Amino acid sequence: MSNHANDPNIRAGRGAAPAMPAGSATVTVRGDGIVGCAVALSLARLGIAVQLQGDSKPATAAPADVRTYALNAASRTLLQQIKVWDALPPQAVTAVLDMHIQGDDGAQLEFSAWQQGVEALAWIVDAGALESVMRQAVRYAPHVQVMPRATGGEAYTAAADPRHLLLLCEGKDSQARQSLGVHFDKQPYGHHALATRVVAPAPHAGTARQWFGHPDVLALLPFDDPTPGNSYGVVWSMPAEKAQALAAAGDEAFEHALQEATGGACGALRVAGPRRTWPLMLGRADRVHGPGWMLLGDSAHAVHPLAGQGLNLGLADVAALARVMAEREPWRDLGDEKLLARAARERVAPTLAMAGVTDGLWHLFAHPHPLVRSLRNRGMNLLNQLPLLKRSLTKRAIGLSVAAWCATAAFAVAAGTAALWPAGPAWAQANSAAGASASSPQEAAIRKALADRMPSLPKPDEVQRAPVPGLWELRFGTEILYIDDKGDFLISGPVIETRSRKDLTAERIDKLTAIQFAALPFKDAIVIKQGSGARKLVVFSDPNCGFCKRYERDLMSLKDVTLYTFLYPILGKDSQDKSRNIWCAADPAKAWRDWMVEGRMPPVAMGKCDASALERNTALGQKHRVESTPTSVLEDGTRRSGAFPPAEVERMLSASKNPKS
Repeated sequence: MSNHANDPNIRAGRGAAPAMPAGSATVTVRGDGIVGCAVALSLARLGIAVQLQGDSKPATAAPADVRTYALNAASRTLLQQIKVWDALPPQAVTAVLDMHIQGDDGAQLEFSAWQQGVEALAWIVDAGALESVMRQAVRYAPHVQVMPRATGGEAYTAAADPRHLLLLCEGKDSQARQSLGVHFDKQPYGHHALATRVVAPAPHAGTARQWFGHPDVLALLPFDDPTPGNSYGVVWSMPAEKAQALAAAGDEAFEHALQEATGGACGALRVAGPRRTWPLMLGRADRVHGPGWMLLGDSAHAVHPLAGQGLNLGLADVAALARVMAEREPWRDLGDEKLLARAARERVAPTLAMAGVTDGLWHLFAHPHPLVRSLRNRGMNLLNQLPLLKRSLTKRAIGLSVAAWCATAAFAVAAGTAALWPAGPAWAQANSAAGASASSPQEAAIRKALADRMPSLPKPDEVQRAPVPGLWELRFGTEILYIDDKGDFLISGPVIETRSRKDLTAERIDKLTAIQFAALPFKDAIVIKQGSGARKLVVFSDPNCGFCKRYERDLMSLKDVTLYTFLYPILGKDSQDKSRNIWCAADPAKAWRDWMVEGRMPPVAMGKCDASALERNTALGQKHRVESTPTSVLEDGTRRSGAFPPAEVERMLSASKNPKS
């Protein structure tokens, strides 16, 4: 029998919400954490009277908290609507512009905000600062009454009243939930999460990093506290015993463990905060609503933090309930079970999907079998080489979790890899159709097969015969895939002619992307001459691009090269402002290197400055379909996208030949 059975707040009966005295608040929220405060503020905006019951912590005394939240676009929008987002201190919010994900066998997956045309992939927010601002907001909000959590008969009578609504936001260990007769299924992972703060020697450049190991999952989230531009929030999932040992270890031992786990990708990380651990589990309530009551946030569901979606799910619960309440029929009570069912139905599919994604992803990388290890890493690498599919998946992931959606998609791609490679009777059957004519009906059949079987893939710009019997070329802008005559097998990767050892795919892409080097408007570029400057390299770069900053540091080591940097500010207004300040500086080349390499902000441009070059650069990049930064253009007109190590750039420069005029 529950030890809360005699609590007069909830003894009205199994599944029935307690009533409130006449004249008191219409909605009672138990729990003054972030989700509880968010729902109180959201309903108060609708003119609904809310009583918020919590632990009565002073709003000005934010607890020491090393946790960080990765908030998606939907959560940010909700916080903006309730006037909380803009009240956060600047150092408490950091935009994620790039994301690097690494598997446990060398696999890599990379994402960029600007490639999706979005301001950021996510926003990293200080947990303590967000809670503090939330509690300040509710204390001054109209229609919200803040008071200590009720104990005994202070707030309710024993009879249920459908005119009132009880919202439980007490977290996964909610006691009131248990007293309502709701079962909360818990499946412990046997892992703990460890959180802390660290400082890196180099700027994070808005880049989030995640390592899926076996059995650990480590995330470094870019942050601006305690050191602006160089700090990270650490979220590290690992077996409970290891987590407890690392939490108790000295700073030097912990830093050594981090260095090993990251492979030194961020340099020598220095601990800059206490360490906190907590057990991880998958949890779900068997019911989330009833007559006059509803569960929100962790009271209703709990997921693994590897995707950073716990708070996002809770805030999405709040947004759904607020929408339903805003559209409520005037005659319907707030506690009407049918009304609450509308909000619950809206949240069932997203919540189950995210729970399945995070749980499946954790089990995928926890599996010790070598075949599974090979499969998960091959899938990540393959997805990283399919930019069209990656972009399509990322568009779906914006607002959810890029890492979770795409890493899971990578495994799905890996599982189907066997069907992509030329092997066995299926490939022989495809080649047997080599004599078929390139008729428009066959092209139409291929297009229809793609649309029916792979709806997430964009429509190809061109479908034509490939230089290999039995294959067709699919052109998506400047990207090439192949498909067999029947549309049964989609193939990604280079087609190499064995006699000449020519990469036919690379030659085709080079032709599609070639830029006439001599015709480029060099007057619109920042020019940096290193050594004799005999060799030439053009780079399209954005000042807020993390890859660009790493590339710029590597380019400094090159000798006898002239670098032409075309400022390509496509990551939002801040990129445009920085680009203008750099272009208008007394020494643009110095201002560029100071920012990209040293992290020193360029001086604000004062007075009149002709920055029309930035508009021309943007038009130039769009004309030539420059879709990622950094993008390098060589003297022979070929271009390469990405940040390459110095040795590879040297090889590219040596292979490039200056075309004759």
